[in-house]
Amino acid sequence: MSAPPGYALRLPTDAVDAWHFDRLVTEGLTASDRASRIEILSRALDRWKGIPYHEHLDTDWARVESARLTQVHATALEARAHAYLDEGRVELAADQLEHHVTEHPGREFAVRLLASAQYRCGRQADALATLRRTRAYLLDELGVDPSPELQRLERDILHQRPSLSPGQADISLPVESPATQQDPDPGDVVGRDGELTQLLDAAHRSETSGLHVVWIAGDAGEGKSTLARSFLHRTTEEGRQSAWGGCPEVDGAPPAWPWTEILRGLGMPEPPASPFELSRALEHLLSRPGRRTVLVLDDVHRADEPTLQVLRHVAASARNSATLVVATYRPTEVTDDLRATWAATAGTPGTRITLHGVGRDEARTIARRAGSAGLGEEVLTELVERTGGNPLFLEEYCRLIASEGVGTLGTPQGVEALRTTVPDGVRNILARRISRLPDRTVVALRRGAVLGRDFDLSVLGALSDMDDENVIDALEPAVVTGILVEPGPDHLRFSHDLVRETLYDALPGMRRRRIHAAALEILARRDPADPTVLAHHAIAAATPATAEQCVQYVLVGARTAGEEILLQGRVRIVGRGPVAVGNGGRTEQPYPAGDPHRTGGITGPNGRHRRGTEHPAPRGEDGPLARRP
Repeated sequence: MSAPPGYALRLPTDAVDAWHFDRLVTEGLTASDRASRIEILSRALDRWKGIPYHEHLDTDWARVESARLTQVHATALEARAHAYLDEGRVELAADQLEHHVTEHPGREFAVRLLASAQYRCGRQADALATLRRTRAYLLDELGVDPSPELQRLERDILHQRPSLSPGQADISLPVESPATQQDPDPGDVVGRDGELTQLLDAAHRSETSGLHVVWIAGDAGEGKSTLARSFLHRTTEEGRQSAWGGCPEVDGAPPAWPWTEILRGLGMPEPPASPFELSRALEHLLSRPGRRTVLVLDDVHRADEPTLQVLRHVAASARNSATLVVATYRPTEVTDDLRATWAATAGTPGTRITLHGVGRDEARTIARRAGSAGLGEEVLTELVERTGGNPLFLEEYCRLIASEGVGTLGTPQGVEALRTTVPDGVRNILARRISRLPDRTVVALRRGAVLGRDFDLSVLGALSDMDDENVIDALEPAVVTGILVEPGPDHLRFSHDLVRETLYDALPGMRRRRIHAAALEILARRDPADPTVLAHHAIAAATPATAEQCVQYVLVGARTAGEEILLQGRVRIVGRGPVAVGNGGRTEQPYPAGDPHRTGGITGPNGRHRRGTEHPAPRGEDGPLARRP
């Protein structure tokens, strides 16, 4: 048929398999009764014939759509298994989930369903094995622990809770809000007393002045969700009704899914499907006389448009109700839809809370809870400085310390090891944040990471062979998202040294050496040049072909650093073993063992090596000038 600017092929939904599949899954997920849900989802799953668009996966559009449909298929399969489990058809649920969980070990809801089904089939050992495999996968691949729901299920199985008895055929797997599932103790939140007071004050204002919205901003790991859960615990104790809705990170969830979770938490077992009907149902519930309600929308930076549409509707239609809405988000991942929601709700009374890092006293509490009690003041100070006080990062470091042992942390070598280690869980979070930046920004940041935590715009421009304007264009997204800060004119600093190290470690060794060599050449021409900085780049850039030339920079840097010492505990210059100094890679040992010349004179009294520069040695490489102690 004709349609501007040309012609359009318009087909009914049933004529396109992908459209039909999508519609059936949506209908099945929102079906009002269990039998209908199973019947509709089975029809949808029967249409699944394998990987969608497999013959076109070399194109961007096909890869994206195929991945989306695969997520929808997984959601449908899990929803049907959930319905089977609720009906007591546990053997069928277990049979259908075993292959699915093997293929998708990171889908924790599916693991939860499978372990529950196995236990109710009388296969307790299999259920525990399923949970153990998932724990190992999450730790090995992502560096994280299983969700609280999985941990609780494992404890229930080990204690053989009556609620999990296979004889009770009609036990449904509860779908609760995270606030109910966690049931946290108020002491779970560390260092957020001021923010908790702000939230409680906002709740009291909502009872006298009407609906109030609190926006909690914080980077990953700052404790937004933990703060919201602790607040829900306290406000529930004061007699308010509360509910929680989390914006899913995976595709395939029905529109406005967080509000469906919230309505279930408020006592509506089968919420309506459409965003408009959800809005009306919320308006009706929240406006009841005498009702005091607290609602949490977690991770609204991931919210779809229908979720934000319902929020805007509730803010307008229930403005006279005693309702507090708490919305958490990451400021570096704000979407245009969320900004539009802020504009639309500008007239609604609200409060903004931004979370920052905690201090040393709070770090001590986190360390104790993570099994690293008794850390010294120097280690705690180093931990706070290194992590920026991020509670999650602190916890990951303390778990690493607990697993490795705290005995060496009282020594300078132990503290130095702490400075050169990034736990896998922390690295994964930072890598995900970096991956959201444009490619040219990531390339520029990696070059900046070679220069150090602080660097000048002009030096990075020379290193990247770009003029200042192009460098600014490349780095602007990193400044806007807070990865870089500007402490002075044309001077930039990584907001977090862990970010710098993650970028630095992502560079292959051969690329890293060449960037260090280029930095050495550029910085050597500056007036005045810093000999210790040049020594650092010389060490990192050295190859058998350039070792002899680099030695001169190292010796000058060592003497300038004072007492002719360099890089305490990190690198000993020509200190141990033979050293390659050119000659076609031939190994030479110009001085006998124990001769002070053999270390280039780079030792202090009694042969002790003390720090003479703030530039750490490159990690993971033993170049021709450097030998590990």
